[in-house]
Amino acid sequence: MSGELLINPKTIVGELQKLKPQMEAALPRHMSPDRMARIALTEIRKTPKLLKCTPESFFGSLIAASQLGLEPGVNGQCYLIPYKTTCTLVPGWRGYMDLLSRTRRASAWTGAVYDGDEFDYEYGDKPFVHHKPGKWNGHKSAMQFVYAVGRQNGMEWPVIDVWDVDRVWAHRDRNNKCFDKSDHYSFAHPEMYARKIPLLQVIKYLPSSIELQDASALDIAQSEGKQNLTIDMALTGNLLDTTELSEEEVEAESLMESLGWPENKRKMCRDQYHGRLSEQVSYLRAEVEKLQRLQPKKDESPAGSKKNSKNTTSKDSHPEQSAQSEVSAQPETHAQQDQETQPEQVTMAGW
Repeated sequence: MSGELLINPKTIVGELQKLKPQMEAALPRHMSPDRMARIALTEIRKTPKLLKCTPESFFGSLIAASQLGLEPGVNGQCYLIPYKTTCTLVPGWRGYMDLLSRTRRASAWTGAVYDGDEFDYEYGDKPFVHHKPGKWNGHKSAMQFVYAVGRQNGMEWPVIDVWDVDRVWAHRDRNNKCFDKSDHYSFAHPEMYARKIPLLQVIKYLPSSIELQDASALDIAQSEGKQNLTIDMALTGNLLDTTELSEEEVEAESLMESLGWPENKRKMCRDQYHGRLSEQVSYLRAEVEKLQRLQPKKDESPAGSKKNSKNTTSKDSHPEQSAQSEVSAQPETHAQQDQETQPEQVTMAGW
């Protein structure tokens, strides 16, 4: 599959039909290529930026969601989120609760508290959450708290966690390491993201499953910019890329970091030297050396050289008045030095 995705049922169905033999062995019975195509088209209509994503990441995320038993865009179970040219799979809080309920050993609930709601909670040996919704004023900024309550079958007390929204947004800003903050999906789905944060903490104390672990791992990988789903990964059930980087790959990434290249330029470099790591490293080393040569050295002082040149000329031209001239010219020399040094400092800062 190559080229851009198109809003064309024949194109999407055709690509999925090519994968039908592998999908029949890997996907749940209720998921057919036709159904997946309808879901894909619906998501593209809702989020046109998905058209800029690679077909590999788009179909990989779609198949991975199906393997987890979650349908993108259906009741907020999960979302297909575009980040530049990569489509990422983000489980929603409803998806997590669905996966937890499938274990048949625990259940959970999460909620958002808005201005005007009656709300109280307490930790300790008898934890509880009391939430009585009031009249919502219609503004997203009115959200004040989010909470999650989980209960394992046979457990006397529930597991609860409560976050105020300021803590939620601080958590998002701290952990959103790889993408522009304004491009994070929480800006488009604030309540979905906020309610999921305490739920993930509660789930840690409840019975888990392979699907829950995979969903949580995908969530973490997405926030760190390390979710690189492919069709093969989705079909084989290996939803996380655990391949370790070679020494040359690590050096290449380090060199690009020292050059201060943005992610799009790094990707172009990786693509250009794909399969030729030694050449890529040699090229990047040369670029770093070139940058270092362009940077002025700390011991270079053009302004000081000019000052010394002027003083030397003055002394050589008028030896009998050298001492007097040096004393009388001192204030002027300092003023000239300050004027000449200031542009040099600005230039150094620019580097």
